[in-house]
Amino acid sequence: CNMAVKEKMELTGNPFVDTGLGVIASLANLDDMNELTLSHLNSIYGNGDQITMWNSNLKSFTQIFGTNNPLYQYSYGFKKGKGPSETNKAIYKSILEGLLSEIGESTNGERCWACGALSNFDFAKVCKKAIESCGKKAPRDKWVGRDWFPLAGSLGSDAQSLPAASRPPNICPKCLFAMHFLPIGLILLNGRLTAFQCTSSEFWYELLRDIVNENKTRITSGNYDTLGTREGSQAFIKRLLVLFKRLQKEVSYTEAPEALYVWRFTNSGASPDCALEEIPNQALEFLSEAAKKGVEREIMDLLKFEGKNPKYSLYQCILDKRDYTNLYSEGKRKGASPELFALYETLVCGHSPRALRTAHKLAKKMSEQIGEKQLQRIQRREAFKEPRVQNQFRALMAGMAKEGELMLANYLDLFPLREGRGI
Repeated sequence: CNMAVKEKMELTGNPFVDTGLGVIASLANLDDMNELTLSHLNSIYGNGDQITMWNSNLKSFTQIFGTNNPLYQYSYGFKKGKGPSETNKAIYKSILEGLLSEIGESTNGERCWACGALSNFDFAKVCKKAIESCGKKAPRDKWVGRDWFPLAGSLGSDAQSLPAASRPPNICPKCLFAMHFLPIGLILLNGRLTAFQCTSSEFWYELLRDIVNENKTRITSGNYDTLGTREGSQAFIKRLLVLFKRLQKEVSYTEAPEALYVWRFTNSGASPDCALEEIPNQALEFLSEAAKKGVEREIMDLLKFEGKNPKYSLYQCILDKRDYTNLYSEGKRKGASPELFALYETLVCGHSPRALRTAHKLAKKMSEQIGEKQLQRIQRREAFKEPRVQNQFRALMAGMAKEGELMLANYLDLFPLREGRGI
């Protein structure tokens, strides 16, 4: 029993470490992330050939670790256009094996800055042994920097996510080892590498498994581009819709999680950076309901009309809880169906169903009173900023109120005095 507890690999709360551990669990075909043990880490690593081959080719690897990692160092034989040499690969594998052998061996010392576990692990010693065993001269000093842990502060540089004003960060071997499975578990979102956290570990793991399985399929076909390249935020929205559709067929699925946290980061160049964004329950509920009602294909069709400015993407509109332009017809764009439109306006924008019914009633009434030419003119989005159109609707509402077709409560749904967003 004690051995089983010692072997168990629990989530740490660090998005990068947990993603790496989740990738390993997915590669081990585990249905439950909580089943992951040290034995699985050893089994998936094997002799190190597979992970070394993947990371020698995946573009996401250098996006995560840069080119100062031993796998890409020129001093060990790396050549542009040819890739890592056998010496690069041998040193890289030897260090990973050293990390793997040290997991769980230490239960005292300083706390790991990533997971909080006690560890007196000597990173420099493992690196020195691996480099010298391959006939290369090891550097006198070696510490954990951004070439081993994304956004880690290091001596001589500004502090990043792991501050290091006077000394390098202390990272345990489990966290450092897990990092090297990150390239298979990340996606690009608006040009930045992205990892996820969630209020539901089950939902997070299912999302990660989908990403890992898609990356594995792409690798098999010889495609090593980072998932989501040149897709903006559409790649993420599409995959969430597919995930909700799949989960809804399973008996265990109940409802969308309270929130999904999106860590978008860059670890390259002189300006590494990280942004944390929250996708709230209302937005996730919208995507879940869209999949349930079968309008996910319609959303994907609307995504085709998105321009290059991420500000107006469905992803950003969902985060900001604001209207999405592509819901409306314009030119070749047909806009959304009434069902999808109502779903977005209620769940994302927070409008009440009664306010939508009132707005629809006004629009229908107006369309019956004016000619085809005028109807086309007021269907333009900018038309409602024109005093003439505003006055037309004022007169319409006054007339409907006189006939008892528009109550004060309906009016306040559209133009609230103190609370609510109006429509």
